[in-house]
Amino acid sequence: MARLNKKGLVYFPLEVNFFADRKIRKLNIRTNFVGSQIYIYILSLIYQNSYYIETSIEDLAEDIVTTFADKDIFNLDFVEKIIQTCIDVELFDKELSKKGIFTSKGIQKQYLLSTKRRKGVDTTSYWILDIIDEAEVRIKIKESECNENVNNNEVQEEQCKHNVDNNLENVYNNSNSAYNNSQSKSKRKKKKDKTDKIDKTNLYGLPKLHYLTKALIENGYIDDFCLDIPKFNSLFDELCSVYDFENVCIATNYLIKYSSTADPPIDYPYAFFSKSITSTLKFFYEEAKHANETFEEWIKRKFGNVEE
Repeated sequence: MARLNKKGLVYFPLEVNFFADRKIRKLNIRTNFVGSQIYIYILSLIYQNSYYIETSIEDLAEDIVTTFADKDIFNLDFVEKIIQTCIDVELFDKELSKKGIFTSKGIQKQYLLSTKRRKGVDTTSYWILDIIDEAEVRIKIKESECNENVNNNEVQEEQCKHNVDNNLENVYNNSNSAYNNSQSKSKRKKKKDKTDKIDKTNLYGLPKLHYLTKALIENGYIDDFCLDIPKFNSLFDELCSVYDFENVCIATNYLIKYSSTADPPIDYPYAFFSKSITSTLKFFYEEAKHANETFEEWIKRKFGNVEE
């Protein structure tokens, strides 16, 4: 019998700036900080199921009151008002909540991130992420994979160093017999020449540059040895798969020019660039549904000309 695909999560992350979120601040101000406690509990119910739950406000409130078992604080009317406040501050999708479905874009993005290694994840029911939202999640997944690869490479590098030390010791122990054999000398020399040639051309796995990553380097936004180059490569690959290549180029050019005059200077080039270009392209494509303006015209109208 085939094993059923798992839908829910065992755990979900809660960011350290959770209480600084604008929507959470609104919720806590209106509910005297009890609201965030109830919201986290509802998140647990949602992620335990998948990325949504189907229930009424009344039934959900009754479940919460039963769970917390404190009638003085958590009575039905009070909890129902808190759930409605969660909807009002847009922690849950308003249209779906009218149908008894509790979910949101943020919840669904986190679900995609948490199930990135699963196969056959079903997102057919009440899915509200569009192609652009999903692209943002894929970019985060690729960033995470890049970080994992960097960590793996560090482990492999340590292993390589260990192997090199062992090889050097073996060479030392066998040096007398090896150097007395002229034929072995010849073979070792050829092998060394071949290894040197490979090392010079491979440069220890130096990453290939995406065209736009190379443009960032040549325009001085980052340098040749920036450790975030793999991230930039992945970012541009993903953006070009979702948006028009010409528009990605225009946005890149704009951000390069902006960065040269930014005040204060940009401390974290990748973080700034990734967030800026993604939000700019997404915002343009949202507005482009109602206008015929080109991306370049929209950039100039929204942000003005940036001097060369």
